[in-house]
Amino acid sequence: MSDLCRIGQDEEARRLERRALDAGALRELSAALKPYGREPDGTPARAWTWEELVGGD
Repeated sequence: MSDLCRIGQDEEARRLERRALDAGALRELSAALKPYGREPDGTPARAWTWEELVGGD
């Protein structure tokens, strides 16, 4: 994907990355997706805590 960006094909690189993420084919997430992952639309997820997920009682 970096080669696509290097030759000015940024949109194609993003499209390829999105498809690879959707397919579970990328072992390394981009820095924007760490540590909270991504939303179904591919955007970075907002920060969360385990207490939010389990109720925090």
